[in-house]
Amino acid sequence: MWNLIRKDFLTISRDRSEVLILLVMPMVLIAILGFALGSIMFGTTDMDPVPVALIIENDLEQDLEQFREDLITEGLPEQAIEQIITSAGTIDPALSLETILRSPELSDLIDLKENDDQEQAEAALATDEVLAVITIPEQFSYQTLLAFYLTEDTDASIELFVQDHEQIQATIVEGILTSFSDQYNLDLHYS
Repeated sequence: MWNLIRKDFLTISRDRSEVLILLVMPMVLIAILGFALGSIMFGTTDMDPVPVALIIENDLEQDLEQFREDLITEGLPEQAIEQIITSAGTIDPALSLETILRSPELSDLIDLKENDDQEQAEAALATDEVLAVITIPEQFSYQTLLAFYLTEDTDASIELFVQDHEQIQATIVEGILTSFSDQYNLDLHYS
């Protein structure tokens, strides 16, 4: 091992430009990274909250009623159905996500704007009024309840549209949604 190190040292030391590069390059890289990432590493970022449009197409009451009909079809006793429906109303993923997005902890990161219409939100995205659009589609709660209580395969998913996936703001919103999804699935799995 020492012979290999000695040989490399002798090879490099013959060319002064290589020695200079070896000594100066780490300093240059440290300076560049210090300027580029210094505010992030020391927590002194002054980033404005990311404007995000939230569209809720989901109707919890309608989804719970449809889910109740499925439970009756499964032949469950009325008392069990009432307990499940009561429990299902408290674990609504759409309401949980909205609560998290409106939480004081995220108020420095997210400026939530509620839009009633997908087209308006997409127009706001195109004109830079918002940087992301989160859509909770119709029957999202129903699909989630089917997957959780009746273990059926569903296609329940929250839709996210961002201007540019390379922007740090898009990464922040994607990270929040991923974290929410992972935590929500974990909580449901262990409850």
